[in-house]
Amino acid sequence: MQNHGESCPFMQIQCPNGCAEIQRRDRLDEHLATCPLQQVLCTFCKVKVRRLHFPNHEQNCSEGVRHCPLQCGEQLQRSHIHLHLNDCPKRFVKCTVKGCNNYYALGAEKVHDLEYQESHQALLKNEVERLKSVLFNKADEKVEREIKNRKSFRWTIKVADLADGKDVASPPFRLERGMFRCIWRRPSPAQQIVLENVASSKPLTVRGRFTLLKDGDVAKTFENRFPEILHEGRAISTEVDFGHPRHDQLELEIKVDIAIYSYI
Repeated sequence: MQNHGESCPFMQIQCPNGCAEIQRRDRLDEHLATCPLQQVLCTFCKVKVRRLHFPNHEQNCSEGVRHCPLQCGEQLQRSHIHLHLNDCPKRFVKCTVKGCNNYYALGAEKVHDLEYQESHQALLKNEVERLKSVLFNKADEKVEREIKNRKSFRWTIKVADLADGKDVASPPFRLERGMFRCIWRRPSPAQQIVLENVASSKPLTVRGRFTLLKDGDVAKTFENRFPEILHEGRAISTEVDFGHPRHDQLELEIKVDIAIYSYI
């Protein structure tokens, strides 16, 4: 009788997985097919996982197969997806222009460059200016020690000469075996003062500072951010914003400071 109880199909027994379910022995297999505590074999990693945890395991199994998230058509093991994304033909790449944070589809670089042409030019110009500034700031003490010569003078401009919109030039001046002049350039769109190397036997490294004086006091000052090499016949420009003369003003007085450096 005892042996019969161990095999009787109608005997009520508890689920061997430890859940609270009690079933007849002949119906136990039906229960185990849905029992949340039953161990289920993952066909990808071959690890057994309880059924109630299996959906989560299936979503995260490193050996599981999934489609490329960029929809290139490839099917890969989940653990290989990140490697595939580096070479996926449909991947997006970040623009290489410093400061441009846009991404574009692989192969669409020319389209992106055309669309952001003006923006890229401005970013590249800013980056060049930044690098030059960093270079000269690092060598600032050395630069100051290597200033070879200076020239300061006051440049008086008649307001009437500016009325017709033409450029106005200062008298020529000599500095370090070179002949220079300053030119007030009409707004296009900004006001500019140009320092021109009229004649010199060799290129000179120069830096200019231009100060608008009002009743003898400093009103506004503008300067080149760093020294620049100036060849004969060439010029460098500095954007200024001196505003517009008063209706009763006859002259503008600008203090010009030019420094020559002993290196090129």
